[in-house]
Amino acid sequence: MQPGIESTSPARLARYRRGGVRRLGMATAAIVLLVSMASLGYWGLGQLHHSGVLEPRLEEPWSVIDCLYMTVVTISTIGYTETLPVGAEQSLADFTEVRVYTMGVILLALLQVGYAVSSATAFLVEGDLMEFWHRRRALKDASRMRGHYIVCGGGVTGRVILRELAETHHDAVVIELDEGRADEVRERFEVPVLVGDATSDAMLEAAGIERAAGLAAALPNDRDNVFLIITARRHRASGLRIVSLASSEEVQDKLVAAGADGGVAASYIGGLRLASELFRPAVTSFLDIMLRGKDDAVRFAQIELGARWDGQTVGALQLLEKSGLPVLALQQPGAAGFEFNPPADTPLRTGTVIVTMGSAAKMDAARA
Repeated sequence: MQPGIESTSPARLARYRRGGVRRLGMATAAIVLLVSMASLGYWGLGQLHHSGVLEPRLEEPWSVIDCLYMTVVTISTIGYTETLPVGAEQSLADFTEVRVYTMGVILLALLQVGYAVSSATAFLVEGDLMEFWHRRRALKDASRMRGHYIVCGGGVTGRVILRELAETHHDAVVIELDEGRADEVRERFEVPVLVGDATSDAMLEAAGIERAAGLAAALPNDRDNVFLIITARRHRASGLRIVSLASSEEVQDKLVAAGADGGVAASYIGGLRLASELFRPAVTSFLDIMLRGKDDAVRFAQIELGARWDGQTVGALQLLEKSGLPVLALQQPGAAGFEFNPPADTPLRTGTVIVTMGSAAKMDAARA
């Protein structure tokens, strides 16, 4: 699998966003607190000058709205003249305590407003840059892949496909329209995820359809899957295996007619699974352990033989002796069916497909 980009992973991006929101909230709360406390300070000074505790004496104390207006004008650095009313024969220059207090408010406001502006800028710019960088790296990773698989749709079915591809050491690129779901898939599976419409030519080209080994259409709508299959097949008439999710068995034939190599009806597979749970639970448990095992999980797999094995026999493969893998079945080129448990003297041809079962590590060794 292509490695995830830690510096631009969805988890880290989410942490940046949460941190940005927290900083914005703290900055906003601090500004509100500053305005409130500064206004209260002006109001208190007005009361002290009105009562004669401080000189000169005010005929009328300053109202709350006067104090609030003075605070906002001071913090915003608009530059209006001092707005607190002091009477016709006096000026605010005579109120030394008020002027000293105002200087303190200005200094605190400069620090607080600067912090608020920097927090807002970081929240808006940093998140966008991270998202841009993340998508750029996804495109770059996808452009390097060869023989990979394209998974269209990051929903429940798409995630099951990705998990199996990861367990069997296959490269994958995901195309998902929903940004939130795309982030979840990218974080969970650490694969390149392209955000966009999987039925568009541009997205399929960006995912490397000309170099891909296969495509899984796992969109939630049958019509979208049909359109996707037609679009993909127009790019690659051959050499690309296309499979699709179907809502029912009836839709499977339409998917094949549209160009898919195969379709899977979730309701049909679910019914088979329930039936197996009824009368062959041991087999079902075996398959569950095989497919869901965490440590070197066992898988069914196929291996296509090259020209070097043309004319030789199953016994000459020595698959069990060399790789620890049994030959469960084989399919000769052009044949529709399989020959199960083939004897050692069964002849092989170029393109013969061997069906076996074992761990992913053993499978890689056998292919090599």
